[in-house]
Amino acid sequence: MATLSEVIAAWQSEGYTGNWFATSDGLLRCNESGLDADPASVTVDRKMRFEGQSDPDDEVIVFALSEPGGRKGVYSAQYGAQMPAEDAAVIAKLRHR
Repeated sequence: MATLSEVIAAWQSEGYTGNWFATSDGLLRCNESGLDADPASVTVDRKMRFEGQSDPDDEVIVFALSEPGGRKGVYSAQYGAQMPAEDAAVIAKLRHR
């Protein structure tokens, strides 16, 4: 099984170079460009979930995302009951293939 860092590195080598995070106003923001994206316009190309070895609260979900304009990036969030509200709001709006 691949690690989180291995999956992210593989996706980055395929062109998913942006590093996106959820904002408090429900958008995805790219760390590199500073540009925002509406999660409803972004497509989930792939996703993987990771669970911690010993702590059930240590769960992460990671997405390979693409925008209609061609930007691609990786977005990760804590998964489960401890997920921050801004991540839950963004994930609910994402379009899945």
